[in-house]
Amino acid sequence: ESHKTGGLVEILERFGVGGGKRRKGDKALLIDDLQVDENENDDGEGVSGIYQGLDVNLTVAAGNLYEVKVINQRACNVYELLKYKKVIMTLEAMQRLEEKLERNM
Repeated sequence: ESHKTGGLVEILERFGVGGGKRRKGDKALLIDDLQVDENENDDGEGVSGIYQGLDVNLTVAAGNLYEVKVINQRACNVYELLKYKKVIMTLEAMQRLEEKLERNM
């Protein structure tokens, strides 16, 4: 896969999320999850295509979009969740966040 912004824009438009600077839509937070193997460190460094716990292609593609931010579920916090009108996350990220919340209850 590559870091083509156009493909990401097409997907996000289905959710009413802003694309380029000319396309105004809702602010969005994309939350991804990283599965870390035993041979990797916690951020997934040393794995091709992974930087700071995120897929490089997703990060680069989203970096070209207006008011769209990508974070790893580990960096997710209340401020980030409230700052954006829409939150889009992978199923794995949602499950990890649920586990984290259950442990803190």
